[in-house]
Amino acid sequence: MIFKDPLNLCVVLLVFNALVYGLYEVEAVRGAFETLVPPLKGFQFNRTVFFNPFLYYAALCIIASRLKPLFGIIVALIACAAPLMYGSSYNDLFSTALQVRYALSYGAPNENIMSYGDFYSVDVFEALKDEAGYTEGEYAACYAIYPAVLEYNGI
Repeated sequence: MIFKDPLNLCVVLLVFNALVYGLYEVEAVRGAFETLVPPLKGFQFNRTVFFNPFLYYAALCIIASRLKPLFGIIVALIACAAPLMYGSSYNDLFSTALQVRYALSYGAPNENIMSYGDFYSVDVFEALKDEAGYTEGEYAACYAIYPAVLEYNGI
């Protein structure tokens, strides 16, 4: 019954993620689970909470699809545009647009805002590759650097 409706499934998964996240912080529960299932010792179950935004958007899309067609499309467009307009530190598209606007207005980039170009640092990595004598196709390992940055810079 509850699993026949995809919206109900999203809500159940959201509640499940909240419970797992909360219970993982209780040392007694975590210790009991690690004792009962030793191969999963050290696995961070509280990371399932990162699926919640996807579940929220899935639920919103399900609800929007059940509304009147034009109204549902408007709700879906607003839902997709809202994260781009919200200025959080995790929104790189917003930060890049803000950096461009700032540079156009004041003639120089704002040092406190990181854009995509700043994050991937192509010039810095080109200098590093030259200094290290790196050639295309060699294996490399870096610590404390996002793998996407290395991939973007051809490492």
